[in-house]
Amino acid sequence: MKWVNRLSGGLVLVVFLSGCGLFSGADQQPDEEKLDEQVEEESHQNNEDTQSKDEEEKEGKEEDEENNETLGDAPFDPCTVVSWDDFPQAVKEEDRTDPKLQPPNPGDPFDVRCKFSTLVGIDMNPDGSGNPENNTTFFTIVVWGKKDKISANTADHPGSTSKVFGSLQGLEKRSKNDRGIPMCTSIMSLPDGSAAGVVTTNNQYPSVDGCEVNQNLLEVIAEKMSK
Repeated sequence: MKWVNRLSGGLVLVVFLSGCGLFSGADQQPDEEKLDEQVEEESHQNNEDTQSKDEEEKEGKEEDEENNETLGDAPFDPCTVVSWDDFPQAVKEEDRTDPKLQPPNPGDPFDVRCKFSTLVGIDMNPDGSGNPENNTTFFTIVVWGKKDKISANTADHPGSTSKVFGSLQGLEKRSKNDRGIPMCTSIMSLPDGSAAGVVTTNNQYPSVDGCEVNQNLLEVIAEKMSK
């Protein structure tokens, strides 16, 4: 196996070791042509690294501006008010995606959302074909909505029950999606009349209760909103 050090200090190290006699034999001494090629290669690599860093900074700035526009007057960023550290251990140990801020679709009962999800478990047949009905999934959506968009009143959500999240009132409702996967929807009223909500869909971790996930996340949000 050959390891290549692409740091700019690599050339200095080669020359230093040669001068100390750690390269023995004329065939192991780097000639001027090879040194020139290495200098040119490392210079080119440094230019590429600088360009890549500039592009990343530009993309990061554009993403921040886009996120600020998406957030509008939301009192918190649903992608940062909670984190993967606030999820159950079984979920934290799995491969997961970075949370992504998303604007609502037309007709959605909220103003901003963020999705936390692990990689989908895909069930495969011996012949290589898939069994989508057996796929497993885990994802949590954290939302915020103005008081005219989302309600934390149980009367507006048949089948829901009253819950308390930290010091704030709300509700919880268990259901299943169109594939029969367990879901839990939890909504918490905020002091200004708006509401925070969390929806967890899970058939990937049998030991993880979606409503407990929601409870913990909303308690984190409640604590931060009360400061």
